[in-house]
Amino acid sequence: MFFMTGLAKLLVIAGIFFAASLVAGKGVLFLIQGLSMIYLGIVSAGLRQMPGSGRHGT
Repeated sequence: MFFMTGLAKLLVIAGIFFAASLVAGKGVLFLIQGLSMIYLGIVSAGLRQMPGSGRHGT
């Protein structure tokens, strides 16, 4: 089931990229760059919290 939800997410993302490329042409590059910056921000926030003392918000 986990792999099926992952596949569904990839299909949704591919559909968004396809729709954006039809509408904006070269603008899809900015969409990809924006999504990659969001992903890198999430990863860096997770890495920044890892070396902590193990307390979760307390």
